Amino acid sequence: MLNDGETAIGAFGRAHALAADDPAAAFDYASALVRAGDSGQVRMGELLLRDLHQRQPNSLPVLEMLALSAVRNEDYPEAVAALQALLARLPEGDARREAIVRQLAQAQQQAQ
Repeated sequence: MLNDGETAIGAFGRAHALAADDPAAAFDYASALVRAGDSGQVRMGELLLRDLHQRQPNSLPVLEMLALSAVRNEDYPEAVAALQALLARLPEGDARREAIVRQLAQAQQQAQ
């Protein structure tokens, strides 16, 4: 029996195949790959996210997933860049800012 991660990857992969031009389907598939995939799947998810970021540079969810992917790959300079871009786009007073500042500090420390 498949675990939940494999099931999600399969389901979102089929949805993405049926609607390859749909950014939401691509994001859902990329998210499943980054969150639940093995290293090759995480890399594929990252490539999808990079493509989405080029098409939607101000998308907060895409930037969040790019940061998560970079942390999972221990690519801390990339995580720092994604978190800084995310922080720059969040409005003042956004509840997520504090958590992102903490994540950014951790990524900066790891990048040294």
